[in-house]
Amino acid sequence: MTGAGMGNGLAGLAYFASNDSDPYITLKNPPPEDNEEDDFKILSTENLLIVGRADDEFSSVEVHVFSDDDFHCYCHHEILLTSFPLAMEWMDFDPGEPDKKGSYLVVGMMTPGIEVWDLDLVDGLEPILTLGPSTLDLAMKSSRKSKKKKKGGGDSGASGDSGEGHSDAVLGLAWNSIVRTALASCSADKTVRIWDMCGPKCVLTLPHPDKVQCLQWHPYDPQLLATGAYDGRVRLFNCVASQNKTREWKLDGEVERLLWNHLKPDHLLASTDGHTVHCLDRNADSAVFQIHAHTDAICDLSLSCYMPGLLVTASTDDTIKFWDIQDDKPVFLLSRSMHMGAVLCARFCVDSPYVLAVGGTRNGFQTLDIRGLVPVAQRFRGRDMIMPMVPD
Repeated sequence: MTGAGMGNGLAGLAYFASNDSDPYITLKNPPPEDNEEDDFKILSTENLLIVGRADDEFSSVEVHVFSDDDFHCYCHHEILLTSFPLAMEWMDFDPGEPDKKGSYLVVGMMTPGIEVWDLDLVDGLEPILTLGPSTLDLAMKSSRKSKKKKKGGGDSGASGDSGEGHSDAVLGLAWNSIVRTALASCSADKTVRIWDMCGPKCVLTLPHPDKVQCLQWHPYDPQLLATGAYDGRVRLFNCVASQNKTREWKLDGEVERLLWNHLKPDHLLASTDGHTVHCLDRNADSAVFQIHAHTDAICDLSLSCYMPGLLVTASTDDTIKFWDIQDDKPVFLLSRSMHMGAVLCARFCVDSPYVLAVGGTRNGFQTLDIRGLVPVAQRFRGRDMIMPMVPD
């Protein structure tokens, strides 16, 4: 249908029944518009990789989506923090609805409060839960103290712990996957706290003579908790017994990381800033073996769930190393420089058997496919029936 212009400079108008009959539209089948909701969907073949970042004035947690089909990784969303992150722990326990499961991240920071974030919630501004004092509570308390000092008054109250939270930085976290309501935290305030996440409330405090840097629940005996402290001691606690502490070991330096051997549940691995990995037997006073593994502090340990005996150590000497500890006679396999400054963490993915994620103080993080590491592949050929054969 056409129409003549009426004094407005138009020569005429034309109307077409559809875009297909309009000769000026040459793109007949335009591509479908991107659906923003699809960008946030995580496939069953993908895994989440949680990365803690800290700059001078900015701290955050990045939630990356990783696909081991093509080793593609991208940042799905970001959680902004109010303080430097020191410890992170994942759990599927929902504090609001205990009968349901979810995906939650517990974060310990330079401040005493422990924050719980819902990983399924994109662009969340606040944690769903804070154990102990929040950042706002601390700021208000600091402001009140400043006002008292300006008026010439002092803080006459007792210093230290109120009983419902840490009073210093939170250095380590451990969730009990068997007793799913239990979360353990350790702090520079020289205490370990056991939290009932249904409350939530602190139900047990374990005092230590020095700062506690790491802790780990036993994988099969849910009442047993191991702790590592600045005084170089590893302590084993029974959290339901009247006399909690059951055993103690003195190591060669500050305890950096603890890890139970899931295939040998009596064995506990401990690393120190004395460059050593100690294998401890919970029923014995002496170590099963020791590895003088690095030239600097050993910040992290990781055991493969699919390749029995494969241990990875990470150090501030900028290397990760691979070991075979299956027969309690450690065999060195490979050293790899990561060009990250200090390597702070190295963890195997529990769902992808050959993926190792490594993070340090420089250059972000890396993901490795250990099938490409020939000495490792050759050593474990036959011990892992899934791994393809590697020629000699």
